[in-house]
Amino acid sequence: MLPGGDPSDWEVASEGEFHIVAAAPNRGVVRVARQEGHVDEMRRVAALRTRLATFDLPFQIPVPLTDVVEHDGRAAVAMTWVAGQPAPKGEPRVAGARDLLDALRSIDVAQLDGLLASPRAYAGGARWHELMSQACRAPPAG
Repeated sequence: MLPGGDPSDWEVASEGEFHIVAAAPNRGVVRVARQEGHVDEMRRVAALRTRLATFDLPFQIPVPLTDVVEHDGRAAVAMTWVAGQPAPKGEPRVAGARDLLDALRSIDVAQLDGLLASPRAYAGGARWHELMSQACRAPPAG
């Protein structure tokens, strides 16, 4: 997906809940959906990143280098390289969070119309309240 370079430069950078990310350091990354059927969601996120990159934000936004492609039901997209390190699992990085949130708060949300996920989409979406109520009523496991 990225032109030029040696294919041996690629490495699996992370295997998250939703994506596998292969990286060619200082060149780009390729995000591959872990499950089938997420091509529309990946296209939405790619468009959101492209739009966010047009704002004067104090941090870099990885943006698509290619269109989102689908192969055997799984979506993938090449993205620009943004230097840094992933946060270790279970250890959130809070330094700079206020600055990040202030920068995002400065954006007129109307300019992101149609690009934002529905509230709590990652955790049941419109069913979130129902699912949380069920989880709170359930007896403890074990």
